[in-house]
Amino acid sequence: MIIEILVVSPFGTNCYLVASEKTRRGIVIDPGDNAEYIINSIDKFNLKIEKIVNTHAHVDHTCAAAEVKERINATFHLHKEDIHFLNTLLKQSQLYGIPTKGAPEVDGFLEDSDTIEIDDLILKVIHTPGHSQGGICLHGNGVIFSGDTLFADSIGRTDFHGGSYPQLIDSIKTKILTLDPETVVYPGHGPTTTIDYEKNHNMFLLE
Repeated sequence: MIIEILVVSPFGTNCYLVASEKTRRGIVIDPGDNAEYIINSIDKFNLKIEKIVNTHAHVDHTCAAAEVKERINATFHLHKEDIHFLNTLLKQSQLYGIPTKGAPEVDGFLEDSDTIEIDDLILKVIHTPGHSQGGICLHGNGVIFSGDTLFADSIGRTDFHGGSYPQLIDSIKTKILTLDPETVVYPGHGPTTTIDYEKNHNMFLLE
């Protein structure tokens, strides 16, 4: 699996290019800003991106999605419970000062246990509400893209619309920490970590 990390937006959002090593076909996760940088990186790494997948629809993860979708002719996917944030993207972008060409059209909603399959790239959708009601993680091949559900030594905020601290903790403990301890976690912000480290050191999860 090819994984390239692109840090975008004033909030330091991790946008991921993920593709098959054999065919270089794959997906982009959370194109939050800097569409030109994302598109140039796709070309630089000689990738064929076919799907845009958002772990959730907060402004710092979504603002470049419409432009990237249009320019590379990809489809756009997220969980239906975050459609509210997508529908208010222009207002969010004005509030936080992140430029956008608007919300992308949704080509398909993702549900818990769905799989994203492109050649030998197979990622399972895990619905992890708490940071937002439509929050998802993508798990496969020894890694998990955790969005703003789980960070290194921290967890996602729960003070936004639709957030719930008890729900987020439950999502993490029952759906993420149960994975193989050696699973590498690629979060929506900050450095990578592992399930084992977070299970034993993350103070939010030691309660």
